[in-house]
Amino acid sequence: MSKVLSGRSATTQSMGTGPMADENIITGIAFTPEPTRSNFVSYVGRKFSRLTVIGYAGIVKTNRKWWCQCECGSIKKAQSSDLRSEKVKSCGCLNSEIVVKRNTKHGMSSRPEYAVWCSIIDRCENPNSRFFFNYGGRGIHIQPEWRASFERFFSDMGPRPTKDMTVERRDTNGPYSKENCYWSDRQTNNNNKRNNRLLTARGMTLTMADWSRIVSTNYSTIRSRKRLGYSDEQALFGL
Repeated sequence: MSKVLSGRSATTQSMGTGPMADENIITGIAFTPEPTRSNFVSYVGRKFSRLTVIGYAGIVKTNRKWWCQCECGSIKKAQSSDLRSEKVKSCGCLNSEIVVKRNTKHGMSSRPEYAVWCSIIDRCENPNSRFFFNYGGRGIHIQPEWRASFERFFSDMGPRPTKDMTVERRDTNGPYSKENCYWSDRQTNNNNKRNNRLLTARGMTLTMADWSRIVSTNYSTIRSRKRLGYSDEQALFGL
């Protein structure tokens, strides 16, 4: 019987010293116990190109399958023969990079803006990306002109002002486009995330994260109090 761990995010929470399939907690992934016979060869812990095997996924039509974690953080299932022959080398991000580089003629691939552009495409179009659920999975896309040309993206956005800035969307349900995007520092970007919780107390409305820093109270404590039905004031100041 498969062991199913709940949740949507495929994120490694902890690592023990025993078999990865048992010691790692990977949410949303169903691990299958490995056969106990002596001649069974486990791939867990082995690395094939960008993929590291993290657990057994059972047999499908006589082919042994393995859960793998890509260097980019995404999770992919692959069969033994494809891993050995390197038919499968990544979650799909490698192929995307190869296609992008093949069509890149601007000589700007070493610029930080180029990495930002590639990451936008990945989270909007690669189902194996750990960020896809919150972007492409919700219908968020990159405008065709930007998708087809890094030069167009760079022309519209300009150079990244500082290394701490990322691309932010004014409408978090809208596309990555000239009209909807701007450079933003990471703190502002985090504050604008659609899942942020706003709390109002003593005449100020701030995110829970900002309040946590101001009142020196652990974020999880404030969140737990709100879940218990505390008012914003009570959650923040413990009144």
